[in-house]
Amino acid sequence: MRLRLQVQLPETLALPVSDLCMLISNILDNGLEACINNEQPEHRELSFSLVQQRGFLLLTSSNAVEPAAQPRRVSALHSTPSGGQGPEEIRRLTEQYRGGCEYGITDGVFHIQVLLPHDVEVETLYVTVHRKKRRYLHA
Repeated sequence: MRLRLQVQLPETLALPVSDLCMLISNILDNGLEACINNEQPEHRELSFSLVQQRGFLLLTSSNAVEPAAQPRRVSALHSTPSGGQGPEEIRRLTEQYRGGCEYGITDGVFHIQVLLPHDVEVETLYVTVHRKKRRYLHA
């Protein structure tokens, strides 16, 4: 199996390390499971990337999916075959931090992208502006 990793963590994170680890482990677990179940050894490849981009953390992952397993794999995003809650946890954490998540299968390759706001100053500015508006409306 081939594993390609690219990880560039910023010095500070706008979310708890435990939540970021949960996202990473769930994404990698799903990809590893697909690679292990792939009957074609030459297609057992997993790519994972975590980079900071314009105030966001971008997590991407891709892996080959067997043609016969493609429809089952898409529905498996709702729960893992072993009964785990990985995909639901990915969705929950993405929503909790007001991020976005896209996934799908293109040309026999499953891909997922998770985008999480990372710019702490933007979050602080939003809260400050929101509070000022609230005070203004009640004045």
